[in-house]
Amino acid sequence: MRKIIGALLCLCLWTAVAASQETVTLNAESLYYDPSTSQIKASGSVVIREANIVIEAEEGEGKSDGSTFRLYGNVRGHFQKEGIDLTCDELVVQQREEGRIATAKGNAKLLRGEERIVADELEWLWGSPDNYVARSNVDAVTSVYAVQAQEVGRRGGRFWAKDVKRFEDKAKGVTLSAREIEGNIEGEEIKDLTAVGNVVVKQRTSQGETTLSGNKAVYSKDRGTITVTGKKAVAFQKDRTIRADTLILFLESRRVEAHGSPQIEFLREQEKK
Repeated sequence: MRKIIGALLCLCLWTAVAASQETVTLNAESLYYDPSTSQIKASGSVVIREANIVIEAEEGEGKSDGSTFRLYGNVRGHFQKEGIDLTCDELVVQQREEGRIATAKGNAKLLRGEERIVADELEWLWGSPDNYVARSNVDAVTSVYAVQAQEVGRRGGRFWAKDVKRFEDKAKGVTLSAREIEGNIEGEEIKDLTAVGNVVVKQRTSQGETTLSGNKAVYSKDRGTITVTGKKAVAFQKDRTIRADTLILFLESRRVEAHGSPQIEFLREQEKK
């Protein structure tokens, strides 16, 4: 009976097993199957193994048709091929048109080398760690950027974030906050980025700090610039404030160009004290 239930549970979790000929095993203290509802339940020290994947939890339940399966209670997963370790309170695996979708809920934490994603909820395409959406209290660090926001997502080279408290481009030493950002990654660098809504951009170098604020900011790797626009666009540097409809910061030189009703204010020595 245990072997039959285990086979059904494996079918539920990974419907592609038959096609891929992968071997899936299940261990648990108790296993139950209700043929009238096609419901499967595993209790106590649940361990599932498939190829280079090991997932452990206290409980598990799902449907034998492979449509959905849920693991809950101190969930821990190790994905050797991707080099990923996962912990969460609950993990739901569902079969959808685009493939298997995994959703980690409650204290979700994903680690891959020096990269990490921490969130209340994390959803990704099974076998494709660069296709994910993290939601609520997100704190993510990747090889390219670090971000704290309420939503962070990536689809291959495209990424986005919402309600951004802090975003850092590691290569350029630039940080920003905004209502929303969206951009593209090329290799190990950000190729372009657009931020909208109460945007604040900061660049820190050995020469000092430059701060720009406005309604919208556009970063271009090819041009080496950040362009900030808005009726109240402002740039602050050590001894001056620049206001204009459009402000362009040249990252290499820290030079700021102002277009559209420009105004500049210099801070006198006695005002600095």
